[in-house]
Amino acid sequence: MAEANARKHRIERVAAERGATAWPGARRTLAAVAGVATAILCACTSEQTRKEAELTQIEQWLPGRYDNHAQLEEARAAGHAAPPSLTLIIEPADALLLGRHVFFAEEAADQGERHSIGQRLISFEVIEAKIIATVWVLNDPRRWREASENPELFTSLQPPDVRQVRGCNLTWKKEAEKFTGATDQLKCRTPSFGPGSASFVETHMELTSDDLSIDDRHVDGHGTLLDASGAPTLIQFRHTGG
Repeated sequence: MAEANARKHRIERVAAERGATAWPGARRTLAAVAGVATAILCACTSEQTRKEAELTQIEQWLPGRYDNHAQLEEARAAGHAAPPSLTLIIEPADALLLGRHVFFAEEAADQGERHSIGQRLISFEVIEAKIIATVWVLNDPRRWREASENPELFTSLQPPDVRQVRGCNLTWKKEAEKFTGATDQLKCRTPSFGPGSASFVETHMELTSDDLSIDDRHVDGHGTLLDASGAPTLIQFRHTGG
């Protein structure tokens, strides 16, 4: 978009400098090219505006409390392997260090009492007419253990407190009445999945006004699934409250 805008201004400047000395055909050509550049600029601006509106809808749907109890009941009734019982809390986080659209996500296992097993910050922004979500790890999770109830704690966030999970950005798109987010294949590395060669995480997410599904698949450099245990990788969270 910026390149199209700059091209348009260059064309207009050349046309103004030549003025009446330019032959009529050249003036018509310059005008036509300027018109194309303007059309491209308008199209880019329109797409950027549409993506920003979609990001606003994501911000409305994403926060809340979730669990996968319905998925567990369906799996047990069908005699299938079931994932662990999990809860998920996602709250807006006042963390201007990371941007204007930031959320705190805490996943917990139900083991008689709620046991936190993962904390993340997720920042959203529209970049070149794409909705991009960046994942951040908290370097001292214990410091933020009350953040799900007090997200304003992140106003004190400083650069040493977080690190970006590089290569694991998710690109979000709207499809009918849902949003999908996915990482680029074979870019999200994980050093923790067993010994041997490098492994990767392919993440696919689906968000509706009522549900959030997360599918994390560990694969090798050829895209082959590493975990052959048959355990489900898809977690289907249902929105249970604000």
